[in-house]
Amino acid sequence: MSSTDHHTFERAARFLESSGDYRVLRKLRPVTGFHAPIPDAEYRVGVAIDVETTGLDSSTDRIIELAVQRFRYDLAGRIVEVGQPRVWREDPERALDPVITRLTGLTDDMLKGQVIDDEMALEILTSADLIVAHNAGFDRPFVDKRLPGVAGKAWACSLTEPDWLDLGFDG
Repeated sequence: MSSTDHHTFERAARFLESSGDYRVLRKLRPVTGFHAPIPDAEYRVGVAIDVETTGLDSSTDRIIELAVQRFRYDLAGRIVEVGQPRVWREDPERALDPVITRLTGLTDDMLKGQVIDDEMALEILTSADLIVAHNAGFDRPFVDKRLPGVAGKAWACSLTEPDWLDLGFDG
């Protein structure tokens, strides 16, 4: 896409958003770098989280995949460091509904014998000042049930609260 096309589309997106009836999602661009840390500045720890489950009911269904990635950000919300991503899977000890396999891409064979490292997950999540999920309203009840030591942490939702996303990525 040419630079002219990009500017035309961006103007159209801003026009739609200005009506208050539309929210335009923009394609994510690869991150090419983060802001340089400022010496003696104050930083916070965030954890991005994603949960896959055996179903929709946190009282009866179980987490079958837990992915977390810790990051540091400054008080202006700029990310300055990203940690190692962690992904754990767990065997629910029952066959997955085919709908769950279609939604998540996870199969019974992929989960067989797998266990989530609750201790490591709890260590990472309790270190966070903010936990970010794309659908926190869904993920949080599952996480709170599985890891009660995380209860009371601040959460942000990239699905329903997109304004928090201005974290100052370069690139």
